[in-house]
Amino acid sequence: MFPQVAIKMFRQHHLTYQTAETSTEGMIERCVVVQRQSDGYGFTVTGDHPVFVHTVKPEGAAFCAGVREGDRILKVFWKLSLHTKYYMTI
Repeated sequence: MFPQVAIKMFRQHHLTYQTAETSTEGMIERCVVVQRQSDGYGFTVTGDHPVFVHTVKPEGAAFCAGVREGDRILKVFWKLSLHTKYYMTI
C-alpha cells in the first residue's frame, strides 16, 4: 500500500456549479497530499472521466488534508520508494 498520495483536483468556488461535465469555470485547482492512516486514506470516489470525491470520512486522512465531497480529481501521484514515483491522470 502507498504511504501517501498527492491529488491534483478542482474545487467548486463560491458554491458555483458546473454547467457541463468537463467545465472548469468557477473552480480552483489545487494539490493536496494525503498521508495514509492505519484505516486507509478516508475517502471514496465516483464517476469515470471526470472522477469526483464521493465521500470523505470525518477526521480521516483525506479530510485532514483538505479533501471534500464533490472535489473533482484530475491526477493522482504516489511514491513506491524514495527513488520511484508514479502518477495517474484521471
